[in-house]
Amino acid sequence: MSTSRIILIVVLLYVLVRGLANPRTRPFVIGLGIFTGLTAMFFGIVWQQRVMEPASRSVTTDRVAIQTIASAPAPPPPKSSATTEPKRPKMTLIDALGHAVVRAWTDRALAPDAEVSPQPPDWVNAAPKMQDGRYMTSVQVGPFTTRLECDRELPRALQGAVSEYAELSLGPEAAAVRLPDDVLQKLVSDLWAEVRPMEIGGGSQDMVSLHAQVVFDAPMQGRIKAEAQRLQERLLIGRRVQGAALVFGGVLGLLALAWGGLRWATRRTEAKRT
Repeated sequence: MSTSRIILIVVLLYVLVRGLANPRTRPFVIGLGIFTGLTAMFFGIVWQQRVMEPASRSVTTDRVAIQTIASAPAPPPPKSSATTEPKRPKMTLIDALGHAVVRAWTDRALAPDAEVSPQPPDWVNAAPKMQDGRYMTSVQVGPFTTRLECDRELPRALQGAVSEYAELSLGPEAAAVRLPDDVLQKLVSDLWAEVRPMEIGGGSQDMVSLHAQVVFDAPMQGRIKAEAQRLQERLLIGRRVQGAALVFGGVLGLLALAWGGLRWATRRTEAKRT
């Protein structure tokens, strides 16, 4: 050890002792000693790692060299153009959205037929027509929440179709023709229930609409015509009764007026005599 190092150590020890002896400088000296010790430990560890790293690298290099000499690997096969993967072009955000839209549309087109709502028959909402001597039309009931409600309202819709046909074929007075419910059911040739979701109260609910094909064949047309004739006869009888009542009332009125006149004349004559 050189003289300068000995002198430096002695000076440091003297400063350390003097600093520890003085209460004012004691905390500073203790902190400086701790900082110096930690710094020395840090630099010692770093220096040790730097010294040991070249040695480990040399040992690893020697091992690799020995393994390389012992078994040299075979040269890799040349890459063929067939196995080389082509570079994919970069896809922008617009291209990605376009591909997503096309895929969604394709999936919807290829969806199973069970998910597609059934198509209504041709007669639903078709215009009334005459075919082979039969008058054909259609009526709709609903929408309601259940099929039972549609069945309950169906006779009223059928009665409306009867009134419409009677008015068109027999005149306005025949629109008052009424048929029993069992006879109205015979007019139905086909039924089709339509279920469609609707927005009710802020939520979606399936609603049922019932479509009925109404056919007026020759027997039904004859019955409606007979009912219209009976209705006209009852109306005619009612009018005759009303006419007779009016005439009878007029006659009674005239008799009452004549009786009142005669009574007034009789009282006046008696008054003059007295």
